[in-house]
Amino acid sequence: MQYYYELVESIRTENGSTNRVLLYLGKLEITLAEQKTLSSIIDRKVKGFSREVRFSDKIEELAELIYQKYKQKFGRPQLEKGNDESEEEQYTFLKESLETGYHRSIGLELVGMHFWKMLKFEKILKSCDFSLSQIELAEIAILGRLISPGSEKHTVWWFNKQSSLAEFLQLEKIGLGKDRLYRIGDKLLEHKSEIERSLRKNLKSLHTLIDRVYLYDLTNTYFEGNKLNSTLCKRGKSKEKRDDCPLVTLALVVDQDGFPVFSKIYSGNQSEPLTLQEVLAELKDSEDFIDRCATPAIVMDRGIATKDNILLLEQEGYKYFVIERRNSVKEFAQEFKSLAGFSESKDKHQGKLYLKKIVSDTKARVLVYSEARAIKERGITTRWEKNFLEDIKRLNDSIQKGNISTADKIWVKIGRLKEKYGSTAANYEIQLQPSNSAPQRIESLIITDRHKKSCKAEFPGCYVIETNHTDFSAEEIWKV
Repeated sequence: MQYYYELVESIRTENGSTNRVLLYLGKLEITLAEQKTLSSIIDRKVKGFSREVRFSDKIEELAELIYQKYKQKFGRPQLEKGNDESEEEQYTFLKESLETGYHRSIGLELVGMHFWKMLKFEKILKSCDFSLSQIELAEIAILGRLISPGSEKHTVWWFNKQSSLAEFLQLEKIGLGKDRLYRIGDKLLEHKSEIERSLRKNLKSLHTLIDRVYLYDLTNTYFEGNKLNSTLCKRGKSKEKRDDCPLVTLALVVDQDGFPVFSKIYSGNQSEPLTLQEVLAELKDSEDFIDRCATPAIVMDRGIATKDNILLLEQEGYKYFVIERRNSVKEFAQEFKSLAGFSESKDKHQGKLYLKKIVSDTKARVLVYSEARAIKERGITTRWEKNFLEDIKRLNDSIQKGNISTADKIWVKIGRLKEKYGSTAANYEIQLQPSNSAPQRIESLIITDRHKKSCKAEFPGCYVIETNHTDFSAEEIWKV
């Protein structure tokens, strides 16, 4: 039996590993052990590695001969640099084959810790009798909510598994449990007022903020559980369309740059307009208010801007800017239809704006028509009307098929649709059509368009701003 030899290299293809022939070597008078030695020597020569160990002259000569043939065909080895055999070994890695193992984030943590120091959080918490361990727990809770928002359980996972924050803390190390975060959250809430005041003071010195405008608004969030023993979680109108869940309301005041000034937590069924008086009292009692050289203007949305609240702002000496309730647009129906006397301007996206200022006594009103807002509101109105009619048609089809036939059940479904679609559903009158043979059985619905459009549908893109800042121009009022 005769053997013929080839110099091959192993390569990876789409179909797996395979051998590629580099040189045909023919017959070689070598043993099996010598084959392995020869292969190793040629491999190191091809890769340009130096060798301190030398083998028999026969194998060395044969390896050099094969290597010279290889060099004639493929050129110098990748790592060869002349004839210097003392060259250090070098290796090439395929980046596609590299994988990361145990790693943690650090970038956002460094940013968070920087502003933690800039705002002097540690000093603030020490003044509230927080221990070093409690300060570090507060830092974990606050930075966790900032970097990876979630529950206490999620924050524990983030700190233990994902973040490098533990490397920068003195006491708190990996292995934190969620119960300690719950307790530190309670302690932070207990000292909320002192912390907010100190943060506001530090923030103003850091950014040289001047209070010109305060924006006041409320929102709420829901809880999945029943919260039976909670004094805060109450049923109310959810802004996330979850009226089936208990709610908690958050009131927030921010300045013209978006920095927080004051916050307060209310029960879920809190009346929004009734909160303004309490918030103004809190602001007036703060050191921030005493140090202020001028009273800032208050900006509110139409949900809070009742007549009583506007009167309250005037009595307290505040300037105010509010979006009036929808019905005020109809008072100026002719102006909005003709746009007579309106000046043209641009919004921040270069969309067309039409503004008209009307002054009466100590107040000014600015009529606003926004083309971009009109397009958006028309789209919303059309979509809601289309969806309402589709849902009513499905209900009517179900009645005609006999799937539902009793009046009580049908009215319940109609009531749910009216609750869901609000003013859109109010544009239509719905009546039940009983069966001639069985009057107690409903066979279809009679749907009549009242041709009564809502204010948003009749005047899309139109709204009215009211203010007692009468010396501002229409465009200045709109910008505020």
